[in-house]
Amino acid sequence: MIAQGAQGVMGAACSGTSLAILDTAIAAEVVMVSPSNTSPQFTKMDKKGFYARTAPSDLLQGDVLASLLLEDGVESIAIISRADAYGRGLAEATAAAFEAAGGTVKTIVYHATDATEFRSEVTALSKASAEAIVGILFQETGCGVLL
Repeated sequence: MIAQGAQGVMGAACSGTSLAILDTAIAAEVVMVSPSNTSPQFTKMDKKGFYARTAPSDLLQGDVLASLLLEDGVESIAIISRADAYGRGLAEATAAAFEAAGGTVKTIVYHATDATEFRSEVTALSKASAEAIVGILFQETGCGVLL
């Protein structure tokens, strides 16, 4: 699209894809806007005015999730998450907010986005002995972990 003279690009939909192409858009001085990128990495990057997103950062989402857990009286959690920009960003934001508010994160277990078997991840979660398990998962992509 850039080679064809595009002045702006809508998307990409996921943070990982946007992170992969953002440098190309910035170098070409093409504006890129995403309605769904949530990775905290975008907050820290020098985007030179050529990138914007309309969805809040995972930092906000993690804060809200941690607050809800604490309001429910949960003092310790274990997190299972996708091993991609979305999963890592939200897992780390949730863990940081939960611990900053006095909670304990026993473990964060990441799974490959193309995983079809989750035995080792579920075993790690059970060994953590947390009061609650936080799942940052995409059911429609085949994650068969039932929490």
